[in-house]
Amino acid sequence: MTGASLRIRRDSQSIVRLGPVTLVLVCGMLVGTLFWQTTGLAAVSLIAFWCGMQRPDLGLGLLALSIPLQAHLEVGIQSSSITLTKVVIWGLLIGWSVALLSKRQRVLVDFVSVAIFAVVAALVVSVWNARDVSLWVGESYRWVATAIVATFAFNAFRRGASPLPFLLCSLAGVTGSILLALWQVVNVVGPESFNVRGILRAYGPFTHPNQLAIYLELIGPLFLALFAGSAGSLRRDRQWYLGPTWRPAWLLGYLMSGFGLVLSQSRGGAIGMVVGVGIVLVLQRPSIRLTTIRIAPVALIAAIGFMTIAIGIVAAGVQTFAQQDVLVTPSNFAVQERLSHWTAAVEMAKAHPFTGVGAGNYDLNYREYTQDWRFRIGRGHAHDTYLHFLAQSGVVGLTAYIALLLGVSLIIVRTIRILPDGTRLSLLIGAAGITAAISIHAIFEYVHVLSLNLQLAVVWAMAIAIGTEAWNDREHCA
Repeated sequence: MTGASLRIRRDSQSIVRLGPVTLVLVCGMLVGTLFWQTTGLAAVSLIAFWCGMQRPDLGLGLLALSIPLQAHLEVGIQSSSITLTKVVIWGLLIGWSVALLSKRQRVLVDFVSVAIFAVVAALVVSVWNARDVSLWVGESYRWVATAIVATFAFNAFRRGASPLPFLLCSLAGVTGSILLALWQVVNVVGPESFNVRGILRAYGPFTHPNQLAIYLELIGPLFLALFAGSAGSLRRDRQWYLGPTWRPAWLLGYLMSGFGLVLSQSRGGAIGMVVGVGIVLVLQRPSIRLTTIRIAPVALIAAIGFMTIAIGIVAAGVQTFAQQDVLVTPSNFAVQERLSHWTAAVEMAKAHPFTGVGAGNYDLNYREYTQDWRFRIGRGHAHDTYLHFLAQSGVVGLTAYIALLLGVSLIIVRTIRILPDGTRLSLLIGAAGITAAISIHAIFEYVHVLSLNLQLAVVWAMAIAIGTEAWNDREHCA
């Protein structure tokens, strides 16, 4: 190596090392000269940009940390403000784009990204019947951002990014959320409608208890899988987080998730978490794991068949529900309200079977299509993810969404079959538990609210990246 080239290499390494220092100095200067919201916008943008360029693993951790903060911390210029999560997403995307161009790398494509973009395509088509285009834009953006984050995360993990920052920041997010939830319950801080039998339903940093429950379902099974997983051979496990140093942290995250679910009093969340935890525990035993994996494809197909029949039953019972005269009481209010929203969703699908009433337009159409005069005010969604997709984007959107769930589930199950004990297997088992929990809770709630999609997208991208690596290793060894 010549002296000139050696000098250039040393200079470039010095610039990389000075990057974080320069970032801190610039952020410090901004704090002293601008309003705090503008300072926050500039600082978070710079940090996210640097993470997108140099440390995607830290970027994914920053994203996980921003999700529970989005309802309480916004940044912007003067009166215009946007959520912290949006700033992180676009900062990461711009930084990543610069890194791809400078390193001349191509974007790696995976199943999750393609499947989510298929969902986006279905939502785009639904604009045909959308009465409010701004609502359509908002819902479509949610899924576009999900697809972008899934692509970024998959590329990061496939190129060697560590899942540890994402896991630790998720742990911090859960811990902070539960401490806030506990404070809300003890001090009865929340709307009167959240009081159930004299105890406040905690909602944490979100706007509703069910949203807190969804957030906890997206994390709890993963922490349990890491805590209960077998370490296997540490020599083969390059990123091992199953040793005595990390297990107490994963146990804390799982216990916090369970405790927070109790505080939220979400029955749908409890059912989903029980199913997710059950999947994780069943897959821990090798003998049971192999049997479960063999029957998993049949079980998934049966689940889809059951869901299709259930939608048919709801559709057939629309007129009966409209004519029945049932006394609404506090004990049956939630059931009756859900039935009203389900039947409204079916009526929308009947009117617009292929493209639905438009992404984000369910609530706008609810009053027109509901069959029950006692529930004339919509709750923003159909109280069922599958019916919500059917109502908003028709058969096209529902098919794309089911294909996403089914494809991810089959890839996870197929990969679990070939992985030895270790961190990668535990992460896959945790992803399986999360997918099962969300799929079950989706029967009773629209689970893709706020930016919770992003947490799920990173978990799925991590699982697919592990699967791709595992199958590549298997082919090389063959």
